Amino acid sequence: MLPLKGWSGFSVTPFFFIWQRYDGGMEYAIAFFCAATLTGAIVPYLIRFLHARQVMDIPNARSNHTLPTPRGGGLAVIPAIVIVSGCFALWQHSVNHDLLILLTAVTTLALISFLDDLYNLSAVLRLIIQIVVISACTFLLFPTISITNGYLPPILEKLILIGTWLWFVNLYNFMDGIDGITGSETLLLGLGSAVILMNHQQLGIPLIVAFPVAGAALGFLVWNWHPAKIFLGDVGSIPLGFLVGWLMLSLADHGYWTAAMLLPAYYLADSSLTLLRRLLAGKPIWKPHSEHFYQQAIRKGLSHHRVTLTVATTGLGLWLLGFASTYWPQESTALLFTAGLLVCYVLFRFRSLK
Repeated sequence: MLPLKGWSGFSVTPFFFIWQRYDGGMEYAIAFFCAATLTGAIVPYLIRFLHARQVMDIPNARSNHTLPTPRGGGLAVIPAIVIVSGCFALWQHSVNHDLLILLTAVTTLALISFLDDLYNLSAVLRLIIQIVVISACTFLLFPTISITNGYLPPILEKLILIGTWLWFVNLYNFMDGIDGITGSETLLLGLGSAVILMNHQQLGIPLIVAFPVAGAALGFLVWNWHPAKIFLGDVGSIPLGFLVGWLMLSLADHGYWTAAMLLPAYYLADSSLTLLRRLLAGKPIWKPHSEHFYQQAIRKGLSHHRVTLTVATTGLGLWLLGFASTYWPQESTALLFTAGLLVCYVLFRFRSLK
């Protein structure tokens, strides 16, 4: 079971900072805890439902768990995010086309991913649907974002963003391989992006959605902490990757490019280096495997909660560097270098375990 005292203390701490910066901080705290409570309340019923329907993750040679475990926790997480975000936006009179597009896209990806959890859909079909959804959202939600300050044609910039967002969605799925890792990462990235946006008075839809995303992650962690009683499944990890990717692009769209790269740096490095290593070894990159750095640490004897806490602590350090970059953008190179050293150290420690 999740050590609630420590994690709840971490999750509450940002709100003390928020209340110092913004009078409406209580509203965001309510959205956070509503999402956490709703998710946590749905999960036990969902576990029984998935057991009855035999929607289970059965251990195999590449698994990091030993007991059959229900797969489909996203059926609690994603509805909680959609419901709380929608109600929160209504409360703040902030419902607009961007929010409706975002929530429609998330719901679409969740439905397709749940069908994949049930019936193992074609990888090509899933990829095509992801490309369509992400392409539409890139053009509709980020019409003016630029990554080269006009050095590249806008259409080429959009294609780069689509590819980056698509990769992020899938790496989030790849990294969801041990108890608690994606829940804790989502909690960190949701709260981390929210604090940065609020601290710089960047209010709007990204802030309204960030708190429910983080809250739902905390509510799920209660049931997903080692030993996990339920896994996210594709229905959770794919839409969460989409939402977190959108939050990072929202940071970038507000000018915080360095923070957007720093916050998810561990996930980006572990997944990308693992993919590159498999490519160089001539292994198919689209097939399931257990070769990520964090998975190697598990196979070498570290416990799930120790590895997850190591990744989460690394993520907290990366957020501090990202937060600093919003105040000292002129030091971005030094901050990125420091983050690189931190991530490389953790990856090396995982890889070098005996």
